[in-house]
This record gives sequence, structure tokens and C-alpha cells, in this order.
Amino acid sequence: MGTADMVDCLALTRDEYNCAEVYHRIPASQTDSISYKHIYAWVIDNPKPLKEPILYRHPQGAVIWVNLAHLQLPVG
Repeated sequence: MGTADMVDCLALTRDEYNCAEVYHRIPASQTDSISYKHIYAWVIDNPKPLKEPILYRHPQGAVIWVNLAHLQLPVG
């Protein structure tokens, strides 16, 4: 586990998604089951591994975004 900067978000067609298998690692043979109306790719940069894992408990009902400020992740 670690941290990274999200530097872009790209809207993809199904064909573009299938051609990007090298990035998402889902074989094209399995992408027919993806039922999203729109497909997006998050572009990340500056990955930094954490020296030690940080205990995380996922809050009930949190589906999309979770505030991690209280975890005091190392910066820099």
C-alpha cells in the first residue's frame, strides 16, 4: 500500500478500455460483463509505498469517497 497523486481522469470508450489491458490487467474476454454506462481511467503519478501498513476500517455506507485525513499519512 502507499500513496499517489491523481493527475488526470480520462473518459474511455469500450474499445479504448479493452486496448488498455496492460494498465488495468482485466482481460478483454472479461470486459463484456462490465455494465458501467461510462468508463473512466484515473491517471496516477508519484507513487510512494508506505514503510508500514496503516490500520484502516471502512465506514459503513461509504461507497465512493472516504476521508483519510485522520490517518496522518506520511507526506513527502
